[in-house]
Amino acid sequence: MTTPPTPFVASRRRARGFGLVMMLVAISLLAVFAVVATRLIHTTLGLYDQAGRVDAEARWTDGAMRQLRADAWSAKDITTSTQGTRSLTIDAGGGAGAVAWRVDPDGALVRTAPGAGGTGGPTADAQRWPEIGARLSFEWDGTALTVRGADKGADRAGGIRMISQVKLAGAGGAK
Repeated sequence: MTTPPTPFVASRRRARGFGLVMMLVAISLLAVFAVVATRLIHTTLGLYDQAGRVDAEARWTDGAMRQLRADAWSAKDITTSTQGTRSLTIDAGGGAGAVAWRVDPDGALVRTAPGAGGTGGPTADAQRWPEIGARLSFEWDGTALTVRGADKGADRAGGIRMISQVKLAGAGGAK
C-alpha cells in the first residue's frame, strides 16, 4: 500500500523546478551583462585610442600653425602654387632664401627652409607634420595668408588669417 503524497513533498518538488528556472534566468542575465560589458569596454578603449590620436594631431597642427604664422609675419612676398592651393612659398627678403610649404601626397604638411647653402637645395632644413596637411589649403590675398580646412562647410570661422606685417606696413595699413 502506498501512501498518498503529502502536501510537503509536492511543494518541495515544485520548489526544485522553480529553482532550476530561476538558475536559467540568472545565467541568461549574466550572459547578457557580459555581452554588454564587453561591448562597453571595447567602445571605451576605442574612444581612448581615438582621443590620443586627436590630441597628437591637435599638437602637430598647433606647432605647424605657430611656425607658419611666424613665417607669414615677416614675409615680403607669398606666392601660392599654380597647381592649386596645396603649396606656397614665403620670401622674407634679405637674401635669406624662401621658405616652402607643401602638402605631400601622404597628407603630411612639410616646411622646407634654406639650410647652410641658403638656396633650399640639398642642405635645406625640412620639418614634417604628419597627417595634418590633407585637410588644409592656403589662400593669399596680398596682405594676409588664410589657411582653411578642406571642407569649407565645416570651416565656420572662415579659416585662420595670418597677416604679413611687412606687407601691411608697406600698404599703409599700419597707421
